[in-house]
Amino acid sequence: MTPTRGGDRDATPGDRRAIWPCFRAIVAAGETYPYDTDMPEAQARGLRMRYRAMVFNAVVEVNGAAVALWRSLGFEILARSRRPSPTRRRGASGCT
Repeated sequence: MTPTRGGDRDATPGDRRAIWPCFRAIVAAGETYPYDTDMPEAQARGLRMRYRAMVFNAVVEVNGAAVALWRSLGFEILARSRRPSPTRRRGASGCT
């Protein structure tokens, strides 16, 4: 276990049992990440999902609440993706 600022820590192999069901449900919904909605657990284990610092963040523009939050925090829309990101409920949508 490697503690970091704020008291959080890096996930350990022992945490996988708790993380996987939540991550699987989020990915299966097809609304948040552009991953295969049927991604197997073994493939998900290979992903790095924790950031030490934020350099760039893409927000799907149909997620109005997220766009409003980021704008309220002082972020600006710098560009829009030319290739839309498909979601299950809303179809193709651009990234902001």
